[in-house]
Amino acid sequence: MGSNLSGNKIVKILALGDSLTEGYNSRGYFGKPFHPYTIALQSLLAERFPAVTFEIANFGSSGERAVDMPARLDLAFEQVEADIAVFLGGTNDIGWGANKRGKTAEAVGQEVGNAIADAIERMAAAAEKRGTVSLLLTPFEHGAEARSDFGHGLVARTVLRDRLAAFAAEHADTTTLFDLGAAMPFDNALFGDLLHPTPEGYDHMGKLVFEALIPIVEKLVNKP
Repeated sequence: MGSNLSGNKIVKILALGDSLTEGYNSRGYFGKPFHPYTIALQSLLAERFPAVTFEIANFGSSGERAVDMPARLDLAFEQVEADIAVFLGGTNDIGWGANKRGKTAEAVGQEVGNAIADAIERMAAAAEKRGTVSLLLTPFEHGAEARSDFGHGLVARTVLRDRLAAFAAEHADTTTLFDLGAAMPFDNALFGDLLHPTPEGYDHMGKLVFEALIPIVEKLVNKP
C-alpha cells in the first residue's frame, strides 16, 4: 500500500472474474457499455474512507471459466500491484456442466464444484504469496436451476461454498469468504436475464461487496 502526493493512502484492488465482474447485462447489447459492480464499489469506498485513494482494476472477462482464470492471474498482478484481490468465478463452469451427459446431477455437481474450488484456491494462494489479501465471492444461483438439465447447479455451488469456507478458515489472516450467492438470490427485479444482473442489480452487488470489504480495508489502512 502506497500514498499519493497529498499523503492519502492508496489501496489498489484487483477484481478478477467473468461476465459478472466485467458487468455484462442484457441492456448491454448493441455497443452499450457494461455496468460492473466496481462502479458502485468505487463510489462507496471513497465515501466511507475519504482519506484513502482507491484504485480498482476490473479484470472481468465474459465467458471465462474459473478453471481458466489462474492462467492470466500473473499478468494481472504484473499490471496491478494489488493490496486486495476480489475473485468471482464458476458461473460458466456450471453452465458447461449442463453438457455432461451420462452422469447424475450429483456427480456432475461434485466434479464441477471441486474444479472451480481448486482454481479459486490456487489464485488465493498465489495472492497470499504476493502479500495480497483476498475476498472470495460465491457465484449467483442460475435462474435455470429448476430445469432438469441444471440439477447439478445447486450441488456445484454448495460444494464450492463449503470448500472456500474451509480454505478461508485455514487462511484467516489473508482470505475472506463472502457468500454473494446467498446474499443476492435470483430475483427478476435485479436480474435482466437468467444469470446477469441489471445495472441496478450490479449497483446492489457493489454495495454487498463493499460491505464485505469494510473490515478488510479497515485492517489494511490501520496497519502500522
